[in-house]
Amino acid sequence: MREKSNNMRAKGVLVKKEQLKSNFKLTFSNERGELYLFLHQSKEIIFQELKINCDYSFSGHKGKKNYYFINPQSIKMITKLLKIGNNEAKTFFFKDVAKSLQIRELTQENIYNKLNELKNEASKTAFRDNAKKIIQILFLKYELDWKPLYLRTEEEKTELKILEELKTMFWVGELY
Repeated sequence: MREKSNNMRAKGVLVKKEQLKSNFKLTFSNERGELYLFLHQSKEIIFQELKINCDYSFSGHKGKKNYYFINPQSIKMITKLLKIGNNEAKTFFFKDVAKSLQIRELTQENIYNKLNELKNEASKTAFRDNAKKIIQILFLKYELDWKPLYLRTEEEKTELKILEELKTMFWVGELY
């Protein structure tokens, strides 16, 4: 007879976050219903960075009763663009953006190096000449999302915020 696993992996929209006496309670909603997970009180930075109405993937382990503790390192925001069903189309698009940026191979190191190179060039030449490339490289950096939310530097948080604002502007422009 197989033992029941005490671990779980899931995806869901964060619909509520609460600070309790000794933990943080996160409520996610997905096709199966609502999931209630607890985050240890020492992870306040992660708790503060989580955004309501955003999609996340995460894992957790079962507590003594019928509740789960979320693994803070597993929390990853799922961007709307990555929900496209056709992986071949996404791969082609990422490779096309990389090609226009003259990145031979899509690796984290190559993307970060190109971003730093473009930032340095931007200070030497007219900004608008490099703006498109900077936006493209930021897009790749965060859509491929190698870093968990809690490991981001302040500079990365600022870059991510700018990219999210650009996405919103383009989305609103398309909608209206």
